[in-house]
Amino acid sequence: MRVVENPRHIRPAGLNAAIAAASGEIIVRVDARTKLAPDYVERCVAALERSGAAIVGGQMRYEAHDARQRGIVAAMTSRFGAGPAAFRREGGEPRYVDTVYLGAFRASTIRDMAATTSGQEATRTRSWLGELNCSAGSISIRR
Repeated sequence: MRVVENPRHIRPAGLNAAIAAASGEIIVRVDARTKLAPDYVERCVAALERSGAAIVGGQMRYEAHDARQRGIVAAMTSRFGAGPAAFRREGGEPRYVDTVYLGAFRASTIRDMAATTSGQEATRTRSWLGELNCSAGSISIRR
């Protein structure tokens, strides 16, 4: 693991810097306070290879220890509170979806996207990962 500086102090700029610094073929995004299943990376790599999707991911699962937290979970897993993103509430079989939680993706895909918009990075506030999630075909893996 390597820490990459984020002098702009905003998440998209940090993600862009991390993607630029990555040297592997597959990039797996993990945020702070995120717990992954022991086989998460293995399953993501298998799903990328099996599906041909640009990005794969799994279900976001919440922990709640008191009434306030349970209320937040209820809001975050409802269509009213969190919109249509299936990763917030649905398990089940792997399938194509419009967005995934965090995700694993081929570094070449994101670098190809970056190459087509070179010169825009100085003013960009969105990450290549976010754009990939919005524009590429995705398949979500579930337990």
